[in-house]
Amino acid sequence: VRTLHVGQTRFPGGACSNYWNISSGDASQYDVNRSGCTKDGANFTSRNFWLSRKVAGFPSGTFSLPQFLDRVARHCKETSPIFDLNLFTMTPEQTLATVRTIRNQMGEDVEVMIELGNELYLSQYRCRIGEDVSKYIAAARLIIDGVRAMLPKAKIAIIGFLTELIDDASGDKTPAWGIGTWNQQLRSSGLLSKVDAVTQHDYSLAPSSFDSVP
Repeated sequence: VRTLHVGQTRFPGGACSNYWNISSGDASQYDVNRSGCTKDGANFTSRNFWLSRKVAGFPSGTFSLPQFLDRVARHCKETSPIFDLNLFTMTPEQTLATVRTIRNQMGEDVEVMIELGNELYLSQYRCRIGEDVSKYIAAARLIIDGVRAMLPKAKIAIIGFLTELIDDASGDKTPAWGIGTWNQQLRSSGLLSKVDAVTQHDYSLAPSSFDSVP
């Protein structure tokens, strides 16, 4: 990590964040029968199983938060990582328990960055997020308040749907693989006034992709 001169890390990462338990250092305990995701349940269950199986192949604690902070994050230019929370396979209460783990490990005065999930605007997450984003909004509201109480110096980012922004500006229809009106619903919810940033994932690696964003 030192040799690569890494600026900052994101923990536990991207898509796996939606299935990860920061407190246990393993895949979250996901009860598909109670999730409401009957259509995609087998797919989600297999992802959790895949993560658990991979973790089981390493010594206990390999992917724990203390290990990550000591072996990876402290060798970066920014020693405090971006924490991507699980708002998909965890309840808000369970997610806040992982925030408590972060606080207990790093202290309440640390200036951490918190991201509220990973790409949950994708259509595959509709069964837990809600067609109108209502479930994500309700969970995010509780978690934001909890983070502010436990980590008062934290910077919190909510998820924005870049493709929707570009399509709105160009007149194209939001693709079927994304939850329509994601950004509009967040604006209407009042949550934007409670966060510090909005994340955007651009996979085109082309600066011109932002030209049409208002």
